[in-house]
Amino acid sequence: MPDNHFQEAGNDNQKTAHDSKGRQLISQIESSISELEKKIDAPETEKTIREWLLCQSKFHNYSMMNTFWMHAQSVCKKIPLSQVASFRKWTTEMQNDQGEKVQINKGAKAFSIIYPMFKTIYQKDENGKYLLDENGNKIPEKNDDGSDAQTIYYGVGYVFDISQTNAVAIGAVKTLDHRGKDVPVQPGILDEIARRITDTYHFPVHFLSDPSNAAGGWFDRMDQSITINQAVSKSLSHQLGTLFHELGHGILHGDPSCNFSRELKEGQAEAFAYAAAAAFGIERKSELYIKSWIENDVPLVDVLKNISKNVRDAFTKLNLEELAIKNSLMPDPLAPDAKLQEHSAAVLKENVHLQIYNCIAGNLGELNNKQALSALNYLDKASPEDLTGLYVQYQNSIRENLSGKLCAAQLVMEIDRKIKIADRKLVAQQNSNQMKFNF
Repeated sequence: MPDNHFQEAGNDNQKTAHDSKGRQLISQIESSISELEKKIDAPETEKTIREWLLCQSKFHNYSMMNTFWMHAQSVCKKIPLSQVASFRKWTTEMQNDQGEKVQINKGAKAFSIIYPMFKTIYQKDENGKYLLDENGNKIPEKNDDGSDAQTIYYGVGYVFDISQTNAVAIGAVKTLDHRGKDVPVQPGILDEIARRITDTYHFPVHFLSDPSNAAGGWFDRMDQSITINQAVSKSLSHQLGTLFHELGHGILHGDPSCNFSRELKEGQAEAFAYAAAAAFGIERKSELYIKSWIENDVPLVDVLKNISKNVRDAFTKLNLEELAIKNSLMPDPLAPDAKLQEHSAAVLKENVHLQIYNCIAGNLGELNNKQALSALNYLDKASPEDLTGLYVQYQNSIRENLSGKLCAAQLVMEIDRKIKIADRKLVAQQNSNQMKFNF
C-alpha cells in the first residue's frame, strides 16, 4: 500500500500496541477469505472476488489485504470507493485554485487500513543489554548483504473516501468525473500499451485478422509473444481486454515449465485482465474459474495475493493509471458530433483520424487524383462506424510495414467501394420513390 499517509509510532510500546491491532486485522481478513474458500462454488463468492478485483483496479498501489478489507468496509458502509487519503492529506495538503482547503464531512466514518512499520534490530549481550559503539550508539545487526537488520510491525491507519469530503464541490479534485466511467478506448492508447508491453516484458504484440481462428488472442509460450485476432476481438475495448488477458498469461504462466491446469491458467489470466481493463471502463464478462484457483491445495489467500501483486506490478511498470486518465480525458474521435460532419482542416488536426486524411493527402500525386479527392471529401461526412473501420485498416497497414503510397491506395480503394455502395443504395431508393409516385 502507499505508505506516505502515516508516520511510524514513536516508541517500542506504541509499536507493539499498533502491531497487535494490525495483526488482529490481518487475522480477521484472512478468516474472511477462508470463509470464501469454504464456499468456493457459491455465486456470491465469484461476485465478491469480481468486486474485489474492481477495487484492486482503483487502488492498484494498495496491497491485496487492504483492497480486500476496504471493499468489505465499503459494502458495510454502503459507500462506493473511488479515491482515498488520510485525514491529514485531505485537510492540509489538498486545496482548490483559490487556496480553499478540503474538509471532511461532519459525521464521516473513516475506513481502516493496514500499514507497515519498520524497527531496526540492535545487537545485545548475553544479559539482553544493547551493545554500544565508541560513540555510545546502539549497534545494528546486519543482514547478509550488509544492510541493517529490521523487523516489521503492522499498524492500523485510517483513510476517507473523496465522497466523504467537499473536494469535488470546491474544485480541489478535477479528474474525479472521469474515474469509473465507461469511456471508449482511443486507438492510440491501445497501440501505446502494446508498445509498452513489448518494451517492458519483451513480449512482442502482433495484430492480425484471421476469421478461421475462433480465438480472440493467444500467448505463445515458445515465442514469448502475444497475438490479437481482430477478426474475433473487433472493438478496441475488446482488443484491449484481450491484450490484458494474454499479458496475464505471459506474466503468470509464461514459463514453459508451468503445469497448471487450463482452467486455473484461464481463471488467473482473466482475473488479471478483469482488474487491468476495469481501469479503462471495461468490464469483462467471461468466467474466472474460481473453483480451480484452490486446486493443488493452494490457499485462496495466496492466489489472491499473487494476482494482486502482478496487477500492481503491471500498473506500475506500464504506468496504466496515467494512460487510463489520459484515455478518459481525450475527446472521443468517433462520438456523434456536429463538428465531425462540418470539420475543417483545423478541426481535423485535433482529431485522431487526421492520420487517415494526411495519409491520402500526402500521396495525391501517386494516386488516381479523382478517386483520392473523392475520398477526402468522403471523410468529411463519414459515419463513426466507417471511420472506425478505415482507422483499423490504416493501423493494420502500418503494422505490416507497408509504404505510405500503398497505405493510401488501400484507403482510397476502400472508400471508393463505400461510395459506390452508397450510390447504388441512393439510386435504388430514388427508383423506389419514382415507382411510388407513378403509381
